[in-house]
Amino acid sequence: MQQDGREDDGCNGETDQNRDHWRRGGRHDNGEHGDTEVPVWSTANVVGLPVDLAAETRDRIARQTRDAAYEVIQLKGYTSYAIALALDRICSAILYDERAILNVSTLLENHHGVADVYMGVPCVVGAGGIERVVEVPLSNHELRQFQESAKELRVRIETAVTTLTREESR
Repeated sequence: MQQDGREDDGCNGETDQNRDHWRRGGRHDNGEHGDTEVPVWSTANVVGLPVDLAAETRDRIARQTRDAAYEVIQLKGYTSYAIALALDRICSAILYDERAILNVSTLLENHHGVADVYMGVPCVVGAGGIERVVEVPLSNHELRQFQESAKELRVRIETAVTTLTREESR
């Protein structure tokens, strides 16, 4: 039993909560959540050991991760359970002041050259919500992908605002 009254499961819960992280090859995805998300392979590791996978394997894992939501939507029509699990994880980190490093969307202020846009990046999440952004080193290729993801997200936002403005003026 932990001091806060929760059962201590000997790290099995943490392993279970990070199951998807291991399926992605021990890496995080940065950027917008979708077609332009950036798989960060340069710092991928499993229990501190670098992940060394063939390029084809990395591409397959990244593609499966990116396309998983589309497959669920095609089968069920929505992805509410995955969203609920993610929210449960984030709420637990806040409620129990875990200071867990989670990929969450936050307003970036010159994070790898990107500012004034909300994007998913590793953040320390505790009782105060997002306590700080974790600056994970990116390879040059990953950095370019991350910055392109931000540009694409801005284009989508501008398109949505333009469309809404046109519809409101009718």
